[in-house]
Amino acid sequence: MPAAITQCEADPRCRWSYSSQECQNPVGFSSAESGIFAGSMIAGCLIGSMFAGPLASTIGARLSFLLVGLVGVVSSVLYHVSCAENEFWVLIVGRFVIGLFLGVIGVACPVYTDQNAHPKWKRTIGVMFQVFTTLGDRK
Repeated sequence: MPAAITQCEADPRCRWSYSSQECQNPVGFSSAESGIFAGSMIAGCLIGSMFAGPLASTIGARLSFLLVGLVGVVSSVLYHVSCAENEFWVLIVGRFVIGLFLGVIGVACPVYTDQNAHPKWKRTIGVMFQVFTTLGDRK
């Protein structure tokens, strides 16, 4: 048991529970970590949306979607690595990167819809995109 206690106390996020005889990692982040966690994706979206117009104009909306899909896979891998290694900052990098490309999607999707939708449905589809984006963010 002493080796388990030493190993548990080596991780600053954990503490040993003598009553249950196990290492406990408190659930959740500190308030500073929660702020960084929430803000990392928003910061990525802000920066990504600034470059979305030139990117979509240069490579087109369809290739922008493909690029976002590939980056989504990379971000998913970063999320899994952060969970496996219990590394907060890897998670933040993954959220920032996916935020960059969510900003691109927020600009490229309406452009693609405007270019390809039937004129009768352009406004309706544009409004529905924004409505579903907003409602999809709710938890």
